[in-house]
Amino acid sequence: MNSFFRSLSVDLKRSIVSRSFVVMVLLLFFMQFLNTITETTTHIISMCSWESLLDRGFDGNFGEMLFCIAATGYAWSYCVDQKSGFFQQAVQRVGIRSYCLSRIVCVAVSAFLATVVSMGLFALFSAALTSENVIDKSFYGGNGYLDLVAQGNSGLYFVVFSTHMGLTCSAIALMGLAVSAYTPNTYMTVFTPLLISMLVQAVDGIVGMQTQWSMHGILIGGSNFGSAMATFGVCSVLILCAMVLLGDLFYHRVEKRR
Repeated sequence: MNSFFRSLSVDLKRSIVSRSFVVMVLLLFFMQFLNTITETTTHIISMCSWESLLDRGFDGNFGEMLFCIAATGYAWSYCVDQKSGFFQQAVQRVGIRSYCLSRIVCVAVSAFLATVVSMGLFALFSAALTSENVIDKSFYGGNGYLDLVAQGNSGLYFVVFSTHMGLTCSAIALMGLAVSAYTPNTYMTVFTPLLISMLVQAVDGIVGMQTQWSMHGILIGGSNFGSAMATFGVCSVLILCAMVLLGDLFYHRVEKRR
């Protein structure tokens, strides 16, 4: 257990106190801006609230960028460790199990924090643009997590939505990490989640998968299970299960390759 916490301490510093963490925050902010550029740069802004802009930030024409950006934070770290020789040294000091578990936790945590930070910055940016708007937020009723805004719970909306998207980015980052265990190539680690996303969407279109059970519906928040909190609960459980499976896949592959 001590070896795990030693490895975790090193990995947390590498993942959070780093340029890659800042780059991921900025890229996520830029993606949200691109998805809302029509609203923020035209007269439509007068009809928007910061909540609607935040919601639109992950559900626009550039939303697929998320599947690359989420893997840029720390998912590529195993590739770097393999090439630099740090992997062998780390395993000798803390063991393969502690190394893998620490890497899984740090990849998930760094992606989650970067997402929440970027959403917080974008919420502040949106609030500054819409501060003088008078919006009837009851219009959002029945519209996903915006239903919470219609009920007068804007703060809860931000917590729930940012947590959901944080978990989504964590899952995508772990997908990249799992890929790196099979092909320790940085480019494959970053771009494979996007390719998998496109493939799944194509299959969903062929079989006629319902949106609420599709991968994109679960990850991006397009699902609807009766209420905002029910949707959050179901999606969170499914995403967490996927994260556990991806982490397990990474661990067993690294152990086998050793």
